[in-house]
Formats: sequence, structure tokens, C-alpha cells
Amino acid sequence: MYRRIVTNLVKLVPKRNPNAIMRPMSAKSVVSKSIGNWDLYASVLVERLPIVSKSFNAIEREFQEQLRRVEFENSLQSDHELKHQRDLIQSELIKKGKMELDLDDSAS
Repeated sequence: MYRRIVTNLVKLVPKRNPNAIMRPMSAKSVVSKSIGNWDLYASVLVERLPIVSKSFNAIEREFQEQLRRVEFENSLQSDHELKHQRDLIQSELIKKGKMELDLDDSAS
């Protein structure tokens, strides 16, 4: 694999005069200008293919749903989520008339 990469990279180098290769220190090879500048670009593509599996049967689906429920019930909620749930419950109670709105308490 390494040789293949090196071979491919060598192909990117501009072609030179064969005489310059044979006589690298001659005046002609030193004076001659390079054929041109090269801009080398490289890229890498990493592709993760989807995992294909057979569909679950009834017992496996039920077990997975049970695991999701247990995980949700045991998950910890942030203070913001807890306050949001309390506010929803409180707003429902106010709509039903079972609780009165205290404006002094809601300002803080």
C-alpha cells in the first residue's frame, strides 16, 4: 500500500529532462527553471453506512419499549424541566378553577 501511494505521488511531480536527472550538478540543470508550480490537493471521505438489521418481533418490541419507559422514568431532569412541569400542572389547575393565581408569588 505504501508503494502505491508513493508511486501515485511521484506521478504528480512534473516531468523533467532525462539529461538533468543523469547530470544533476551540471550547469544546464541548475540554470533551467522548473516547468511550473504545482498545487496539490488532498481530501478524505469517511462514510458511515447505515446498520441494516432485521425487524424486531413482538416480544423484542415490547421489551425495547419497556426499557425506554424505565430509562425515561429513571432519568434525571434539569431544574428548568422540573419548573416547566410544575408550571404546566399549575396552569391546568388554574384553568379548572381548583387553584387561585397569586400575583405576588408569581413575580418572584
